[in-house]
Amino acid sequence: MISALDDLNCFTHFNRLCNKNSWVLAIPEIVINEIKNHIDFSKFTGELTFRTYHVNMQDLIKFRNRFPLLAEGELAVLFLVLHYKESDIKAVSATAILDDKAARNVAKKLGISYFGTLKLLKFMLDSNVITKSQFYAFLSKLKDSGFRFTDEIVRRIVK
Repeated sequence: MISALDDLNCFTHFNRLCNKNSWVLAIPEIVINEIKNHIDFSKFTGELTFRTYHVNMQDLIKFRNRFPLLAEGELAVLFLVLHYKESDIKAVSATAILDDKAARNVAKKLGISYFGTLKLLKFMLDSNVITKSQFYAFLSKLKDSGFRFTDEIVRRIVK
């Protein structure tokens, strides 16, 4: 998801959406380490307000044994959301943001709410963070960058 936001150059929009909805963006350190070599990290940290969280590697290894096909970043995100759900932290709406289909399937299996980049763009549109023309321009740019989705998925999200 972060790579897609970088491709779209819309960290600022996402940050405004988070602020407008009082969302706290929590990113596992593992994800930060994965992305910092692939995106302009100074731009990422300059335009997006977030908290980083350490996920214990011993816990993550046990979690990986249950879901061996997932990458460490997706595992860490799912583990963090599960931690919030199972703790006393009042994170009623803890939601994973995942574009990987296998990770979304695991989230569904674990009862974790989730959404991907397309739904995130729709939230931005519905919250008046982006305009309708920006929304469709972002969809076009995503498709051009190799992000795979069908017109049917867009119709379902837009309705």
